[in-house]
Amino acid sequence: MFSSAKKKSYSSVPSEEDIQEDDDDASVQDDLEHSRGETSSPSRRRPIRRRGPRIHREASTCECYTIFILTLVGIAAVMAILFFVSQTPWGSRVIPTTKNTGQSNLSVFPPGKDLDDSTMEQVKEQASSLNSKKKQTVHYDPAASLQSVNPFDFAKTDGTVFTPPLLLRQDDAAFSSEETIGYLTHPHVVNNNIVFCSEGDAFVTTIGKTSESLASAVKLTKTIGNVLDPKLHSSLRYLAYTATYTGHRELYLMDLVRPQSAAIRLTYWETGVHGLVGWWGNSLVFRAMSNEVSLPDYRLYVLHLSNLEEGEERRLENNVTDSSTSTAHEQIPDSDGVSVLQIDPVPLSQAIDASRYDSCWYFVRFSQSSKTMRYVGGTAESLWKYCDGERKAAALTSDFKGTSKSPQVYNDNYLFFVSDRALIEDKWQTDRMNIWAMPLHGDTSQLIQITDTACDFEGRTIREYSVDAQTGNLVIRIGADLYLMEKADVDKKLTARRMVSNRRLNENNTTEHTEDGGESDEDGALPEGSTGTVIVDGSSTSTFSPVPTVTEDDQGDDTISTESPKAESAETVQANITMDTESNATAFGINATNATEKEIPKVYYQFDSPELESREEKTYQDHHSGTDELKRLKVVLHSDFSSHQERLLPVNMNRHKTSMDVYKTPVGTTQAIMTLRGQLWVAPVVDDDDVSVFRGGGMNLPPRRYRVAPGAMMGGVVRILAVRHVPNPVEDDQSDRRLAAILATDPLTETAEHAFYLIETQAGVTPTFLDMEHLPKPFLGGHVGGGSTLDGGLGSVKPGTFVVSPCGRRMAWSDTDGRIMVMNMPQYQDLEDGDEPKYQQLPKENELGEAMVGDEVELCFSPGGRYLAVGHNARNQFTVISIVDLGDPVGDEEVSDIEVGRIVQATPSRFNSISPYWGKSGKAANDALRDTTLSAMLGSPAPEDVADVLFFLSDRDIQTDVTSPWGTRQPMPHFQSSFGVFALPMAAVNATGGEGHFTGGGVSELSIQAELERQGLIESLLTVAKGRKLGEQETALSGVFGIAGASFDEKKRRYRLLQEAMESATGDSGSNATNTTLRPAEFPSDMDINFGSPGLSFARQAYRIANIPEGNYADIVCQTADTGALVLIEEVDGQSILTMMTSSPFPSDNFEAVQLTPKGWKLDSVGLSTSRDHLYLGFAPIGEIVVVPATTAGVTGVITDTDLEQNKVGADGIFLSVWPALEYRQLYDDAWRMLRDYFYDPEMAGIDWPSIHERYLPLVARCGKREELDDVLIQMASELSALHVFVYGGEYEQPQFLDRKLQSASVIGSFGALLKRTPEWNGYKVLSIPEHDPDFNIVDGSEAIFSPLHELTLRLSGQQGLQVGDIIVGVNGESAMKVPDIHMLLRGMQGRSVRLDVLRLSSGEALVDGSDGTAAETTPLITVPLAPYQAGALRYSAWEWKTRQLANTLAEEAGFSVGYVHLRDMVGPEAENAFARGFFPNYDKEAFILDVRHNNGGNIDSWILDILQKQAWMYWQSRDFDVTNGGLGWDQQFAFRGHIVVLIDEKTASDGEGVSRGISELGLGRLVGTRTWGGGIWLSSDNHMVDGGIATAPEIGTYNDKFGWGMGIEQMGVEPDVVVDNDPHQSYNGKDSQLERAISELKDWLEKEPVVVPQPPKKKKDMTMGDRECSAKRKSS
Repeated sequence: MFSSAKKKSYSSVPSEEDIQEDDDDASVQDDLEHSRGETSSPSRRRPIRRRGPRIHREASTCECYTIFILTLVGIAAVMAILFFVSQTPWGSRVIPTTKNTGQSNLSVFPPGKDLDDSTMEQVKEQASSLNSKKKQTVHYDPAASLQSVNPFDFAKTDGTVFTPPLLLRQDDAAFSSEETIGYLTHPHVVNNNIVFCSEGDAFVTTIGKTSESLASAVKLTKTIGNVLDPKLHSSLRYLAYTATYTGHRELYLMDLVRPQSAAIRLTYWETGVHGLVGWWGNSLVFRAMSNEVSLPDYRLYVLHLSNLEEGEERRLENNVTDSSTSTAHEQIPDSDGVSVLQIDPVPLSQAIDASRYDSCWYFVRFSQSSKTMRYVGGTAESLWKYCDGERKAAALTSDFKGTSKSPQVYNDNYLFFVSDRALIEDKWQTDRMNIWAMPLHGDTSQLIQITDTACDFEGRTIREYSVDAQTGNLVIRIGADLYLMEKADVDKKLTARRMVSNRRLNENNTTEHTEDGGESDEDGALPEGSTGTVIVDGSSTSTFSPVPTVTEDDQGDDTISTESPKAESAETVQANITMDTESNATAFGINATNATEKEIPKVYYQFDSPELESREEKTYQDHHSGTDELKRLKVVLHSDFSSHQERLLPVNMNRHKTSMDVYKTPVGTTQAIMTLRGQLWVAPVVDDDDVSVFRGGGMNLPPRRYRVAPGAMMGGVVRILAVRHVPNPVEDDQSDRRLAAILATDPLTETAEHAFYLIETQAGVTPTFLDMEHLPKPFLGGHVGGGSTLDGGLGSVKPGTFVVSPCGRRMAWSDTDGRIMVMNMPQYQDLEDGDEPKYQQLPKENELGEAMVGDEVELCFSPGGRYLAVGHNARNQFTVISIVDLGDPVGDEEVSDIEVGRIVQATPSRFNSISPYWGKSGKAANDALRDTTLSAMLGSPAPEDVADVLFFLSDRDIQTDVTSPWGTRQPMPHFQSSFGVFALPMAAVNATGGEGHFTGGGVSELSIQAELERQGLIESLLTVAKGRKLGEQETALSGVFGIAGASFDEKKRRYRLLQEAMESATGDSGSNATNTTLRPAEFPSDMDINFGSPGLSFARQAYRIANIPEGNYADIVCQTADTGALVLIEEVDGQSILTMMTSSPFPSDNFEAVQLTPKGWKLDSVGLSTSRDHLYLGFAPIGEIVVVPATTAGVTGVITDTDLEQNKVGADGIFLSVWPALEYRQLYDDAWRMLRDYFYDPEMAGIDWPSIHERYLPLVARCGKREELDDVLIQMASELSALHVFVYGGEYEQPQFLDRKLQSASVIGSFGALLKRTPEWNGYKVLSIPEHDPDFNIVDGSEAIFSPLHELTLRLSGQQGLQVGDIIVGVNGESAMKVPDIHMLLRGMQGRSVRLDVLRLSSGEALVDGSDGTAAETTPLITVPLAPYQAGALRYSAWEWKTRQLANTLAEEAGFSVGYVHLRDMVGPEAENAFARGFFPNYDKEAFILDVRHNNGGNIDSWILDILQKQAWMYWQSRDFDVTNGGLGWDQQFAFRGHIVVLIDEKTASDGEGVSRGISELGLGRLVGTRTWGGGIWLSSDNHMVDGGIATAPEIGTYNDKFGWGMGIEQMGVEPDVVVDNDPHQSYNGKDSQLERAISELKDWLEKEPVVVPQPPKKKKDMTMGDRECSAKRKSS
């Protein structure tokens, strides 16, 4: 880089375009911008025009010629220099040097120094001879760290100075509305200027003269993702924030004075920045995942910036006051641009937020992951203090188990923070969030309550706040609004000194603080023996005993108690939150001020229209105007509110399709009806040839897809969860009417209640849910009969269990309360006006007393709808199948009502039996085909085609793949998933005898005579029937002609009218008149099954189809109608395979398997149409759905169509219309209802759940972006005060538009090492390289687990790894110092080779001889960066390795052997493998440490507890082997005989807590550490919303006799036997006090109870006969 004033670089002359912009100015720009050393071509640089006065004059020809010549000379000079510069990879100044070898070397000088003339001449002379270089010499320059290298200054941008503060016109009459628009979050205020977030962007406004003034807000950013944490610099010039411009959250800086300058990206963090804490002077403090070897935690980092102000930069070690505490308006001079100098970590672990004051960090420790209000578990945020140079940090709020967070310094005297504490009956209890003040000087135990929101905001609580350090005002967010608390009101609170103590009140605290959890007197503890006072308005109300001070032993360590503190009661006293609320937010995002008060009729369309419905509108009034102290700021956003516009979503069939059915049209085509992301569509089934491009001229018209629900302007108002085609007899030959039953949320309810609808789906139908004035009335549920099951409502239906019988007459479903419900379809119920369709619940037991609960069931109707096969769990958890007799639907002239008869158990509970399917045996299929053919020949009615067998899968023939329990790792029997296909034959009640299903083969000779007689009878019948005309035959239901009417009387009346009209037209009134227009209703039939006597005799008639081999079958899809082949789904190598078992013609019993072989795709879903006529298959990732007839030929066709070119659902190009305002309301209502119906306690823990819905409903209409709705859902769901409540997922706007290539390009590659920017060596120094267990390089099939810079990674390629102290100066030929961060050069490089230029200052001989250690030569290195998740796993593994080594070292020093294993979670094979690797090789140790700190939970606790509970009761010894030299050891095999300690901490969660509690309760070991997370209610995470988001519901409660509900874990956490905390500062420095204490505990334990192996008896058993032993006679020689 050249910066000398003597050596100027000129840009090119203005282009023609530039001249044409100012055609009135004939002069050429005479003052060109000075080059700052860029290596880009000058011809591409656009000239920067001067802003001074223009000089208009006419240039002479000579002058122009002179300018032209000078310009050419300048260009030539610049090109020569640039040619030389281009030979160096980074554009650095290079001086050739010659060593004794005669080779030319380059010395690279750091930027910032001028080159003298002689040096420049030397450069020019040798530039042309330099074709390439192999090495460079880098000179150490200690002054380089003080120089400002600005990689962002691409071109100087001039602009007018924007004088702060940013003021907008206020009190404008145009903004007369008092309603706040937008959802306002993340406020930050400086000198009454507020920056905040809304719609995912940053806005800025100014507080008016009064709180009643309108505040106009201007949008500062425009992102596709979202902006968070905007923070104004105290000068009001700079705005820092985090944003997701590239898909990863990073830190950005905006210059508010230069409106034409772009925001610059400051960070390239591997895992993205988690949040911005704020400004510290001219540095920024942000939060990110640790990039060091440690447990995965968030930490704070300080990013130092240059060019923000003159003078030396403020570094971390300086004693600097937080900018938020400064009172003077800091003036920042203009600068050439801002750049990053360095990023330094704050030396604290687990710190997520902080405020800096007087050389101390006041920080928040922990981050609560669950969305839980009034939380008192282990990760409740708490305030701590750490001052520079101190040995440890000190807890400030340790005596309150609730939340204390968001510290901010006020007026240099107080530390403000938010806490959910309240003083109730002289005890701290959890309540609503309020702002509290803690004195910074003096007694920090005295707290002052600043706000008291009580019920002023409908029970909503403070979410965020900001202290204005310059005015003393507070800006507070409650709900979606910002409120102002003026300095005068704040000072009144402080002056009144309404104080309460931070110490425990009226509690006998018997717990001694542990080594790292205590506070010394200097940290604010009261003097020993003194008492504290609660001061309320100056009056003493109570006294209390102080917390004992912490003493230190001779080594300086604090004393640690081995007793647990007294745990608070599981029934935590919580304040009752009352509701007296009205709201003005109407449903579906319509502003109440625009709503009409007249009653709007709800109209269905003219299809026997149901009665008109109108909803009684509720009026909500949101009391958010504030209080006398908290005044709402009337902020008006200036925005286009683009996020409220209609969204068009291209359909992704793999992701959006949730339900599907198939039916035939009258013209013979096939159509698919599908629920696509909550909407209902019909699409044709076509071949590739049918979807050719339309070329006009009326030819090749493409098949039509159409939307059935909702209307074009209603996308999002309703969620359709499931659809089932309703097979019904058509009304007449000309009708194409097709009907479907759908399960949907009813928009006529306030809470998205589930409802069933019956709608038309044929072509030409008007969409349902057309608009707000045309909403259909459900026939069941919704506003008709929906709501909680406790109130007699429909509850929440499990969509996957909703089925309609193949005959179309009945339907069934189950719900989240375990009820199995059945009913006749409403059109077959004889209802009077106003009657609601009847449905009923099945008993919860079958006739054998086995439980029949519908939480997880399979429901399968028989073809005629009489029987319902139910797959359900028996009491022993094995899956059985029961058959429910619902009564024959065939009545005299109408469908009979359901009458539940016997509920017969069809399979024993000794095995798992799944996937019932009603089918026909081979013999029955053969007979049916014969009889049908015969009836057609004779013109007689076709025989009833009934199912005579129930097929199912069963795992009866279990086989283990472990032959013996002997061997290392204690091999246990493992039963592979293997199912056989079984058939349960059925016989009719009136059947006499009957033939077997397999009468071929050798037994066929017994039926020869019967077959001859049958053939003779057929011949006779054919002879008699010759020439005879048979009359039309009608079934018993000949009066049923469809479902157009609501009653059968209307149908019969219409039939009579038609008959009379026909008779009149033909003149024939006789009884022999024939109806040629109408045809009788035809329904499938069922036999009257003879179940026999109660018991298992009926179930034990089942047989396995022997010629179908056992396999890992998952489902019986169908039986083909033509040949009786069975279509199965088989799991092979983790993929679903379609397998058709084709049968040979009867009487053969042979089956042949034909499989659908994947071809670059996999089978994703399979289904059978309700009519059982069609099979549909979905394929991923291509998203194609194929529909084929459920025949052998149809299935064979899809198996042979490997390119999937035929019978595809024509869904390409479908776009879903979604209106965000409508969908946000539906999402909110849906989430609320699912929490009500999925939560483990139907009583909702006593909470008035409907009032919670009303409390947060007004906020929904304020949401402008999906993330803002998440904030509302978090507030609503957190009211449960339960753990395992998470809000995540959903469709968020992504900058890469889900483009995988763009996403990959934005991923930052990683070396897995800790690097530090080192300008002195013109590169990045390696500070640490993670060390991993050297015995592994691949674990669990993962990628390489060593750093790409590590010796073990590079040695196999013949390269040498780097060491700490080496320097990386370039990546792929570019200087690491010429970009903002070296990781910028690693974007998209994960898994790809990169070339590094390194200075091996530690790992090699890089220093140049005679340079006094100030010059070094670079060497190349080729390696492959890791993806961020791999780098994180590498650091985690390195911490595990380091901790295991430390445990072994400490145990060895203590004189005993120990095994150690750390479990990251309790999920699946990875967790099982980790435990096995750590436990079984150490089963014979004296002690074992199970480390579940930071364990994320799972479900393998029972397996671990089973292993740890084994006991040794006998020992083995042979002639050569015994217990001590590798013999069999003892029995039970691998039983652990030593002592166990479990390490737990605040982030031990869920099943990690379960295994800890289990080890403690079973007496297997002791717990050491801190109180855990507190999640004692388990979940399934199956209550997703329509866009994939979820507000998880804790679904499965736990209890025992000792602890009751929650096992003493829920909302509290597991208390350790020995409380030891890892101090945040000491932990950052690598000290592990918890592990040290665990070793100490084990040592003491072993001294008291040593672990010894019993010695074998010295004398073995004497098997001689003693004196009776006969001596052998010896043969004499």
